[in-house]
Amino acid sequence: MKMLTKRAGGIYLARLGDYDHPKVSPVGMKVIQTLSDAQRQAICSAGAELREEGYSYDLPGLVRELAHLCLGISIPAEPHMLFCSAFCQEAYRRALGEAGDFAPRHAVTDVTPDDIWYSARGVRLLPRGLTVRMEGGAS
Repeated sequence: MKMLTKRAGGIYLARLGDYDHPKVSPVGMKVIQTLSDAQRQAICSAGAELREEGYSYDLPGLVRELAHLCLGISIPAEPHMLFCSAFCQEAYRRALGEAGDFAPRHAVTDVTPDDIWYSARGVRLLPRGLTVRMEGGAS
């Protein structure tokens, strides 16, 4: 409950390898393959700026999104709080502008993992041997 009321869900420094753990089952990752080294660094810098600006993990935002998806209720987001997909989208938007916008019709606080995964921007990468069935039978 403390995480919900005291903004205890901070943003921490991590590396992709931190998630390479047998208990974590990766599904896939979305990549914009045409990015330059400078653009990738700009995305990382934008993420660091968000952390320095005091953004917290938005656990209540997950409930807010669930209410929106299931009931169609729009609940305003709390300031300086983003859940993981929204955090990534904001870093990409800050660094790349339109070129990094996976969900241009959504406010950053409302960008979900599905918005990023199903966006036409970027390429879906799956672990070797894993296939995911998409709409229309494509994988």
